[in-house]
Amino acid sequence: MTSHSTEATSNVFLSTLDSDISEIPGLPRESLTDTSRHLTHQGPLGEVVVEQLIQSIQKFFNGELKSQLEKLTALRSLSSLSRTLPSDETTELFIHSHIADIVRLLSTLVEEEPLPSLFSPVLQEVFTTITDFSCQDVYLLFGSEDRADLFSLVTKSVIALPSIKTLTHLQEIMPSGSCNSECLYRQTFQAFVEMLQSLVIKDRHLENLDIVFKHMDPWLQSDKDHERERATASMAQVLKCLFKHLSLQLPVRFQRLGHLVALMALLCGDPLKEVAEEAAEGMHYLLHITLRLKCITYDKKNRQHLKRAMKRCRELLELYNIKQFYSCPFRIAQVFEVFLNSNELYQFVMATLDGLKNLKPPHMQRSAGKLLIALVKKAQSRFEKVPEIMGVICALLSTSSQPNVRQQITNIVSLLMSRPKYTDTVINHLLRHPVPYDRHLAELWRTLEVELPKTTWILWRLLRKLQKCHDSGTQEKMAYVAVAVTDALYEVFVGNRLRAATFRLFPQLLMTLLVQVHHAIGLTMSDVAIPSGLYPEQEVSSEVTPLCALLERNHLLAHKVMYLLVPFLNRGNEKHKLTSAGFFVELLQSPVARRFPSIYCVARLKDWLLLENNLFKILALRGLCYLTRREEMVRPDVHRFSMTLFGASIKSVKYTDKKGVESQVLDSLVPLLLYSQDENDAIAAVMPIVNFF
Repeated sequence: MTSHSTEATSNVFLSTLDSDISEIPGLPRESLTDTSRHLTHQGPLGEVVVEQLIQSIQKFFNGELKSQLEKLTALRSLSSLSRTLPSDETTELFIHSHIADIVRLLSTLVEEEPLPSLFSPVLQEVFTTITDFSCQDVYLLFGSEDRADLFSLVTKSVIALPSIKTLTHLQEIMPSGSCNSECLYRQTFQAFVEMLQSLVIKDRHLENLDIVFKHMDPWLQSDKDHERERATASMAQVLKCLFKHLSLQLPVRFQRLGHLVALMALLCGDPLKEVAEEAAEGMHYLLHITLRLKCITYDKKNRQHLKRAMKRCRELLELYNIKQFYSCPFRIAQVFEVFLNSNELYQFVMATLDGLKNLKPPHMQRSAGKLLIALVKKAQSRFEKVPEIMGVICALLSTSSQPNVRQQITNIVSLLMSRPKYTDTVINHLLRHPVPYDRHLAELWRTLEVELPKTTWILWRLLRKLQKCHDSGTQEKMAYVAVAVTDALYEVFVGNRLRAATFRLFPQLLMTLLVQVHHAIGLTMSDVAIPSGLYPEQEVSSEVTPLCALLERNHLLAHKVMYLLVPFLNRGNEKHKLTSAGFFVELLQSPVARRFPSIYCVARLKDWLLLENNLFKILALRGLCYLTRREEMVRPDVHRFSMTLFGASIKSVKYTDKKGVESQVLDSLVPLLLYSQDENDAIAAVMPIVNFF
């Protein structure tokens, strides 16, 4: 695409977007400032006058300015000298060799002002001096650390002033002559805005806009209404000036478009009417700047993509009432999303997440969350740096005190996780947290809001991660991912939000969790390969019981487990069988176990009692205990007698070593259990097995 055709495409489309700014409800009909003042210069000064100015300015550099008159004289001398720059070599040589002195003088004058108050026109004259130099392409606020400090200083000197009401009250307490505080403030603020405009009026590459926005950014997010209003009004006028004098050239060095769009969109929904109006005006100009910017920066080979983006933008704007468009952050996001590239979308997301954290009014926090959800829904396939986004999101979970904000964060995670492109990335990041999860991350897993078609996919990815840990062969330590996934599954089962997917994947879930228990028998967290830096120095324990959560929530699943476990009881090696036996025995406590014939259960327990492995014997005895607890199988008198006998048998233990104690207790317990229920044929039938002791 040639530059001529690109410009033509831009102009044709932009003509459909232009609307009279005064038609937007609540927006001022007149600009707060005009850039005409600093474009009008006095005629050239004579050589004698120039020499006198230089001499007087040198005295100001070397001396101390005490009175207001001396300060104003020094500043006006600098301004007058700056206007001779285009034609006087002596002036040019002097100024460029004394930039550091000029910056130091201006910084001193600003610092000497009695803040927070405004009793003199010195600040106003400082801004005027900087403006005059900027108009001669001498930027006193760019290029070095000292100049950047001066920029921060002059910005704070105006934005951080008390409200007009407070300034007026201060004047009443401490009269400052005939100068009216409100009038002086408006003149000073106008000079400040003109100073900012002078920085971008010739900004062909938008690098100056980048610096201006960097300094205004924290003030745009201030929790003080009057500071936020001043910063927003200033930024709106900067964008207006840039738009009116826009003459972009490559390369474009403005790298924070997504951040600026997000912040201005949030301010359009500000609860303070004045802030919202100023932001709406700024957003109007920012849209035009963005369109022109994209027209010159789009790859020439992607002309069709540009045309589609332009068409989509036009359709959206035609759909909305232009008079209401700029007051709705979500609609603004829809329009800008069409043009933002992946990096700018990332900036938008990060700025909005920052708004969730820093914006004090709850209304603004809710707006930020809704704005982010709207953008993620529209552009979820074009995001980059998802791990970084997830890092900020997880940090926000622990700092946000509002449940609705945390729910919005969960919705954002759910949207990203539902996208197959990002599922593994999001899950991997969530799994890189200490287990058991803190209550905020646990809440996220439990309250995932995922569309039904995507639930199976997400649960399947968690399942596969756990299965891969089992497939990796023998390792010295258990993979931390295995523990983290098990904990995540536990929280998902407790939340019961993915119920349909759980039913669909139940056999695989059961088998995989049984294998995980099989591998985890006897292990503590010290036996897990924990990533460095994940836990503090102290030991952290973890007890995760996903199967318990799964079965407690749904008896139908417990019923399925009973029947699915039976084949496992005879499969695999001894450790696999032991794991299955353990779950089978514990499930005998569940009411669904009554579906099994008691003769089958007793027969299974009898077989385990005949094995040489004492663990199977212990499980068999535990199972018999569970069976005898059933009401229809318990006789109170025999039960009391059994407890008495068992207590006596414990007292008679003669061994001191663990194995000996265990063996003698088993010798006493098995006959006791069997003979105490001798009227039950199914149990009494196993009496002969006591001979194995």
